[in-house]
Amino acid sequence: MRRLLSPRWLALHALAVAMAATCVALGWWQWQRGQAGNARSFAYALEWPTFAIFILFMWGRMIYDEIRSPASRSTDSAPASRTSPAPSSGPSAAAEPADPAEPEGDLELAAYNRYLAELNARAERYRR
Repeated sequence: MRRLLSPRWLALHALAVAMAATCVALGWWQWQRGQAGNARSFAYALEWPTFAIFILFMWGRMIYDEIRSPASRSTDSAPASRTSPAPSSGPSAAAEPADPAEPEGDLELAAYNRYLAELNARAERYRR
């Protein structure tokens, strides 16, 4: 959660809010032009708020991805258990350790293998 208060994220928050507010203001302006007799402006009056909704959706999605990313999780905690998702068929299955008797001293390799397994699970989810 603290990462969302970094200078980069504060700039992104401000940009998203400013862009959404601008789109809503442009929609209101187009609505007023439509009422003055410009029929095409009614279509634009509906289009601009749609852009604002899309901006807010993508902003929320970026926040969600940042919160859920492996880099945002604490690396100081104890290593997770060695359980992994069920092996899948395909080239990404080779990324998981084949030998359960792998040395326990290589924590960096174990963390990398967990990261690859998580990427594989995400890819499988998006393929469906």
